Amino acid sequence: PAVDNLEPLLFLVRGMLDRLGARLEAGGHAATSVRLRLELEDPGPGEPAAVDVLHHLRAPASGAEDLWIPVSALIRRQRLRRAVSRVALRVSGFCPAGSRQMDLLARRDNRLEDIARQLAVITEDLGPGVVRIAEVAGFPSLLDERRHRWLDPAPAPSRKPPPRRGQRPP
Repeated sequence: PAVDNLEPLLFLVRGMLDRLGARLEAGGHAATSVRLRLELEDPGPGEPAAVDVLHHLRAPASGAEDLWIPVSALIRRQRLRRAVSRVALRVSGFCPAGSRQMDLLARRDNRLEDIARQLAVITEDLGPGVVRIAEVAGFPSLLDERRHRWLDPAPAPSRKPPPRRGQRPP
């Protein structure tokens, strides 16, 4: 039956995205664009029979979670005056999912962390010397290796702000 409310429509689309995301993940693919088509019930004279929107994603999406935010936002932006009788969702612009960069700032529970805390976690997991911070040297040099110096990161919560340029650390 036709859907005239946003919440049931989003629920329906979420199920579609779950199945589509599983297919992308199983094939090791990611998509770069999404086409959404919403066919409307009983369009009046002069009204379009469907809403057809193409959206290019900011980053390749390889699963339902990656697709959910842009697709749900796309649906919410549509000004639907009629009930939706059919939904079609297509992805295109395929690329290998392995080429995506992993999110450095995602915690194990998928919430984003601040970078200082994440650096401390990586240092704890992999040991000292793995993570280094580049700081611009206070003087110009023709040699690249003298234009900056490498520092060990301090623990995130107690870290003091780095000294300003031209100042020496205490």
